[in-house]
Amino acid sequence: MKKSSYEKTTYLAKVRRLRILAEDSLRGWPLKIKRLEFIKLSANAIFKVTDSRNRKYQLRINPDNYHTKPALMEEITWLNHIIKSTDIIVPKPIANNLDDYVTEGLHPSMPSKRLCVLFEWLPGKTRWHSINKDYAYTLGALIGQLQKNGKSIPIKHRRYWDADGLVGTNKAKFYNVEKLSSATPREQKVITEARRRSYRKLKDYEQTYLEKVGLIHGDMQPNNILIYKNH
Repeated sequence: MKKSSYEKTTYLAKVRRLRILAEDSLRGWPLKIKRLEFIKLSANAIFKVTDSRNRKYQLRINPDNYHTKPALMEEITWLNHIIKSTDIIVPKPIANNLDDYVTEGLHPSMPSKRLCVLFEWLPGKTRWHSINKDYAYTLGALIGQLQKNGKSIPIKHRRYWDADGLVGTNKAKFYNVEKLSSATPREQKVITEARRRSYRKLKDYEQTYLEKVGLIHGDMQPNNILIYKNH
């Protein structure tokens, strides 16, 4: 597949183009923008948005072909459910002018439209140091709350981390490890056998313990946890 001009450009050039896309997509929300700040570009591009009333939001531009709109809506549905049914603090999704939560943005250098979502901005800092037993216990309890809460949400499009999504072939989220271009035939044989054994074990677990299969966050690392006023 031929790379687009966006994929071949530098990091700073990507950020500049994403900023133009962000400005364009924000017209889809009922906001008067006062300030738009670039925060980071990893898988997602994140911008901090401040409106004319000094209310703050997070604009997330999703990577190309990473999530479908139905998959993003399952995330939105779960966040709204958490807000209504628990005291867990999560960012509130913000609906656009069409009373939808997903807005499509496009830059001429990008091969396809990017799906954009807007959330309220939550204050706080990440914590990478001084992670002690009390912190680990509190975080473990929070994860348990999330897992329990997610069991009541039906998931159809966001089933990334089941056996098929993790180590499947056609349905693998990232790639089919039985078709690695950089592996030698001998290496590929070992990897293929390991994948098939792992798949059989995971599939057997899913079918045996149905009550343990459900919606998960799947990325519980320090960048996704904010500490604010000791909470």
